[in-house]
Amino acid sequence: MQHAYLFCDPPRAGLPAENMDFTVNVEGCDLYGQVLLAAGDAPHPTALLLHGFPGHEKNLDLAQALRRTGVNAAFFSYRGCWGSQGTYAIAQLVADTRAVLSHLRENAATYRANGDIWLIGHSLGGFTALHTLCEEAHIKGAALLTPCDLGMLYQTQPAQFGALIDPEDTGNGCLRTPYPGALREALAAHAADWAFASIADKLPHIPMLFVGGTQDAVTPPNEHIAPLLQRLGGRAAYREIDDGHGFFGSRTALIQTVGEWLAQYEG
Repeated sequence: MQHAYLFCDPPRAGLPAENMDFTVNVEGCDLYGQVLLAAGDAPHPTALLLHGFPGHEKNLDLAQALRRTGVNAAFFSYRGCWGSQGTYAIAQLVADTRAVLSHLRENAATYRANGDIWLIGHSLGGFTALHTLCEEAHIKGAALLTPCDLGMLYQTQPAQFGALIDPEDTGNGCLRTPYPGALREALAAHAADWAFASIADKLPHIPMLFVGGTQDAVTPPNEHIAPLLQRLGGRAAYREIDDGHGFFGSRTALIQTVGEWLAQYEG
């Protein structure tokens, strides 16, 4: 990884950068995604970006920046959202992610990949990344960008939870839920298991970066990040950016923060 190219194009050498679409089938449903292949002949590490809810922001500027440094960047849409088949359910997010991880590993030669896979999850994508880490033994590390502790939110702040979930719970073209109220029903059944407090002791000892926004009113870092960091006992890095939940006014700061952290391990 050559982090000097986070904000400028690298010299052309070897195989060119290209985009490769992929389809992964999970329980009869096709998930659609793409790998942004880095230029060059040498095998590359891979970052799998996980979008939030409903997923308008996919952080593809970060994906392109990582590709410039020599890191493949992959992204996809879960079942029932953004054109992927099936219906959307929070309980399926980890299974969908694991299916894509298997695809990336099985096709490493096609993607000119070296086997190192990193997860980068934003908001509910951060939730998905953390839960995936509890079930995947071969992830190199993870960056969690304003992660959403959905279980805690449902248990302690039902009004805030409703403001986030209810507008999408009837399906609006972005998501296809099984029926109105399905997401609330799932949280009622699984909130305790899905809270970060329930998985803190299951997280592997791998590099982790948490990035909070000082103005984040959706997932304030003192509520969604700080308790987990305390449970992890200093084995995760924390950075803060003076912006809101999506870092919409601080994109270069976000790219630099994630890129420089990742370069410590893939430099």
